[in-house]
Amino acid sequence: MADTIEVRLIGFEQMMANVKPEVLVGPVRRFLDRATFAMEGHIKEATPVDTGRLRASIGGGTYRGGSYPPGHGISIDARPVPEWASVGTNVEYAEELEFSVSKRPRGVGRIPYFRPGITAARPDITKSFEKMGQEIKEGLTK
Repeated sequence: MADTIEVRLIGFEQMMANVKPEVLVGPVRRFLDRATFAMEGHIKEATPVDTGRLRASIGGGTYRGGSYPPGHGISIDARPVPEWASVGTNVEYAEELEFSVSKRPRGVGRIPYFRPGITAARPDITKSFEKMGQEIKEGLTK
């Protein structure tokens, strides 16, 4: 992938040792879905459009229904209780556009879109994390 961001749950192993997996699987999967879809949306909003190829290639989440179509930057931890999911793109000029490392697509200079999209998604990710914590707490009281 040319450009990827990964959401990883720190301290997850300790939580897994103390909480039954069935309490965690739903809340964690929903958190990763919400967090990666928030990132995907904000990154797409910040992505410059010429042909639309880059914007269309950006993807994220766990996609409850199965596989994503080819060309999307999707990855989800395959464990029963996933610890990470990623958002990214496989478009070859994505990194150039973000960082302007060497060559420039279509004569365009550096236009950051990925990192500003992640920054814009942080409040949504925080809310999703808090919701996951509440869901786990509710699962522990059942």
